[in-house]
Amino acid sequence: MENFLSEDTLKSALGVGNDIEFVSCSSEVYDAMMGDWMLDFEVGIPALLESGIKVLIYAGEYDLICNWLGNSNWVDGMKWSGQRKFQAAASVPFVVAGNSKSAGEVNW
Repeated sequence: MENFLSEDTLKSALGVGNDIEFVSCSSEVYDAMMGDWMLDFEVGIPALLESGIKVLIYAGEYDLICNWLGNSNWVDGMKWSGQRKFQAAASVPFVVAGNSKSAGEVNW
């Protein structure tokens, strides 16, 4: 992943410039996010959903800290007007455009 995200052509396409090196765990990003550590941001998400803003709750399958099962549990338990419909929706494969292989699952 680090090699792929460090390719000059990809960085150019993303507009991040060639002087930035991708690392899987940046101490600079980690330090900047310490102010958010162990804070409950779920409390603001229902209001976003109620106002029509689409929200992506993402967790990688192998993410040690933000595991998908924990995220799935709090999303399923979150109170909002679309909760029942969301809970009843089937998970479907998430496929990146141009690729026939599933990159994960998504609930719409």
